[in-house]
Amino acid sequence: GQQIPGVPDVTDVYVRSAGKGHGRGAADYSDYQYAAAICQSASFGATMESVYAGEAAIVLVAGIKGGDRYQAKLNEYAAAFKSSPMGQHVKDVLRCLIKVAGHAEMKRAHTVLEQKCAVRSTKVRIDKATHDLLCVIELEHGVIAEVQIGFTSVVAMKQLGHEGYKYARVATSDLENATGLLPLFKCDI
Repeated sequence: GQQIPGVPDVTDVYVRSAGKGHGRGAADYSDYQYAAAICQSASFGATMESVYAGEAAIVLVAGIKGGDRYQAKLNEYAAAFKSSPMGQHVKDVLRCLIKVAGHAEMKRAHTVLEQKCAVRSTKVRIDKATHDLLCVIELEHGVIAEVQIGFTSVVAMKQLGHEGYKYARVATSDLENATGLLPLFKCDI
């Protein structure tokens, strides 16, 4: 088989369990959503590139959200008593960033997205620390993806702070064995 871009392991546990569940007629929505997103990851990147071809925007397509982060988000939504299925609340399994130079380019990038994609929602966060637009679009078969439209200068600053953010979300559920802290303290002496 052919490797799917952005998917490091095609034997991902969510793809396997969704496939087994489908065979039994019992795949849950969250497993299905993750598996369907994996299947559409390559076409999502190509779609975003074609949507913004010839525009004053830079398209950066992220890899698919890892299974561990997806499961962590499902657990967060369950703990917050969100409605089931939990997978419906995860909007960024597939995601990309559209970098633009200024306000006029941001408006144009959003207009182009609305013209060429099925936009479900847009959060205007210009006055927030992110200074961006956060859009959710619908792809084939109901798969959703996140499209962030942000200023090039702000994106550069965020990248500097993102390393710290990774540590802020370290799993602390098993502090006795410190498994969530291993990435912080791994030492090969």
